[in-house]
Amino acid sequence: MLRLTYGSAGKDDRYESCVFDQSCAKLLRVISNLNSVPAECCMFVPSISGLCDMTSVDSRVDAKFKNSNKMSIVNENPLLEGASGKFARVVVYRRVRGKVVMAKRPTSSTEVSEKQLVVRKSFKKAAGYAKRQNAKPEVKSLYAQGLTAKKHNAFLVALSDYLKAPEIAEVNLTGYTGATGQTILIDASDDFRVAAVSVEILNAEGVAIESGAAKAGEGLADAWTYVTTTENAAIAGTKVQVTATDFAGNATVATFDK
Repeated sequence: MLRLTYGSAGKDDRYESCVFDQSCAKLLRVISNLNSVPAECCMFVPSISGLCDMTSVDSRVDAKFKNSNKMSIVNENPLLEGASGKFARVVVYRRVRGKVVMAKRPTSSTEVSEKQLVVRKSFKKAAGYAKRQNAKPEVKSLYAQGLTAKKHNAFLVALSDYLKAPEIAEVNLTGYTGATGQTILIDASDDFRVAAVSVEILNAEGVAIESGAAKAGEGLADAWTYVTTTENAAIAGTKVQVTATDFAGNATVATFDK
């Protein structure tokens, strides 16, 4: 660890200092324009401190970052090798997938709304689900098939799967006239995959005529088909209720009029 003392030699000979490692000192000189300070006014002296006390960092750092929400990614900079933590009470930097990311320090309110509590509770459950699934090699391998640029590991895929229910975009009833053996087409999707789709056909009075499982279409991930098995003589007022369930157990129900 090093202590950086900096300031401007003048009437008051006023200097300020803070403790941090040499890589941070290099960074401080850049972001707070310390290159304008005479070299003789900046010096390094050994410090036995093991902590970073940034309470007296130049105010120019605050002015530069306090209104910024942007992040910076530092590539191949040996000065920031292994950097993490808080900088100047304004900037935080950490390692994300092998890269050092700098951003404005997040702020939090002591007051938590009801909506925030619901989100936190849901996220906690999702994290627990993802952890349990990743402890099962066969399930972890399955979730690994859903990796994307943002969801770069099986844990994140499982987490997202728990938080997002399937979507039923469309149910095509043009080929259904009430006879048996007719096909109902269903467009159902999920951020990971739809595990099952079921169909229930109800008459005008809401009485179930038939129900059963739809089959996934070959070659089309979102396409499902259901073939009717019971004759429906009174087609007027018929409703078709479709339920799509994802791998995490989330279910979405939608009802369509014939």
